[in-house]
Amino acid sequence: MRAANQPFSANHLLAAMPRQAYQRMLTGLEPVELNYGQVLYEPTERIRYVCFPINCLVSLLTAVDKRRTLEVGMVGNEGMVGIPMALGIGVSAVRSLVQGSGTAMRMTAARFRAEFKKNTTLQRPLFRYNHLNSLGSSLHNYICIFTCYGVNPIRLRDQLEKEERQR
Repeated sequence: MRAANQPFSANHLLAAMPRQAYQRMLTGLEPVELNYGQVLYEPTERIRYVCFPINCLVSLLTAVDKRRTLEVGMVGNEGMVGIPMALGIGVSAVRSLVQGSGTAMRMTAARFRAEFKKNTTLQRPLFRYNHLNSLGSSLHNYICIFTCYGVNPIRLRDQLEKEERQR
C-alpha cells in the first residue's frame, strides 16, 4: 500500500485529537516509508523530524559498549518517535532504528515545536504518552541494571555475594 493511501488516524496519538486540531496538524504532516535498518537519529544528534508510526516499529537503543546496544523502548502506532521534542529537548539521547518497515507520518521539528506550543489537544495525549513511557522507564532501568550485570558476570556474582552477606 502506498503511504499516501494510508489512513492518517491509524496513529493513536493523532486519532486522539479533535477533528479541527487534527486537520490543522495534517497540513504539516507528510507520509513517509520507513525501511528496516534505517536510522532516524543517533544519540546527541539534533532531532530534525518527529514521526507518528502507522504500521511500522522503531526501536530506541542505547549503547552498552562500543559493540553492543540495549533496546530501551519501542514505538509503534501508539506513539511518536522524537518525544524529547514534546519536552523542549531537541537532541536525542538514544538511537532510533526502524525494526519493522512501514509507513509513518513525518513533521519537521520546527513545525512540530510551533504546533505543540499552540495546540493543547496535542499536548495532552503526548504528555500522557510520555508519562506512561516514564513509568515503563523505571522497569527499563532495572532491565538495564540486570543487563549490565549480565554483561559482566563477575560483577553480578560479587553483588549477589555482598547482598547475601548483608542478610
